Amino acid sequence: MVRSGVQEFRNNRQFMIVEHFEEFIDGTLIKKVVEDDSYGKKVLEKRGMKLNLDKIENIQMYTDQNGYFKHYQDGENLKYHSLQELIDANKKFLEWEYTNSTIDLIGQHKTISIKKGVDYQNEQDWHFEKHFNTQDKSEVVTNRAKDLDGEWKETWTKKLRERWAQKEGYRNNADGNKTNEWTEKWYKKVKHRKSKKEEDDAQSDDSEIEESNCEKWGKNHESQEEWNEKWGEVHRPGERRKWCDKWQVDTSNGLKKGENWGQIYNEDYSVREHWAEKWDDRHQENHGVYEKRHEFGDQCHQGS
Repeated sequence: MVRSGVQEFRNNRQFMIVEHFEEFIDGTLIKKVVEDDSYGKKVLEKRGMKLNLDKIENIQMYTDQNGYFKHYQDGENLKYHSLQELIDANKKFLEWEYTNSTIDLIGQHKTISIKKGVDYQNEQDWHFEKHFNTQDKSEVVTNRAKDLDGEWKETWTKKLRERWAQKEGYRNNADGNKTNEWTEKWYKKVKHRKSKKEEDDAQSDDSEIEESNCEKWGKNHESQEEWNEKWGEVHRPGERRKWCDKWQVDTSNGLKKGENWGQIYNEDYSVREHWAEKWDDRHQENHGVYEKRHEFGDQCHQGS
């Protein structure tokens, strides 16, 4: 460590900001910041960054006769009295930087957590953010990351009896071309809010579903395949049903394979209507394969 210290500011209306910093000989700077605006906002933050000193021409660190840090000096004889000053003048030589923070908004009953950063050497960056309501325990989360091989992002939320999520992304090969990409969305609503014990019990997780659905899509450019899946269920008075639809296509020729099925129930969950359909266009020698079945109570209709 080159040096460390604490900087503090307060005013007559109780605003306060305290910063503890540590500077290291390899160009790493770590800061811990506590801020209170006296109006119900409190911030706890940790920042880190690393400067590649080898890329700054003729940079030298000077100390006094007791070995304590005095300043940095570059090839143009410019002096920098802290590592922060040196970083501000040479940001293009940063190797990485990150910020992790927690923000309490007491009057709004909200806590915000943020984790973000950039790795400049490996061309990676990330950003995670969570908003949590301390009254109803609801939360909204966004998460994103990127590197040389692609990018992905997701959002999910939990509020009272409902949850939903969305994800999407893609990956590249060594030449920078897309190898695959995907999206996913799902939604779930339960009949009552679960206790902490019920949430921790995986066996009870799906026992009280009122409504649930999901959509998935993906494409593999190298294998020339594309697929889509949709399914869901509803369990409400007057509406009780399940369904599923899946298909896969060969993008080189458009030939398709898939299935579709569903059930509609009476109030006692006896089956009122059922259908099932399957197809496969890839068997050209048989002019494709197709099968359909539809039932209403004791009646059945089949086709092929």
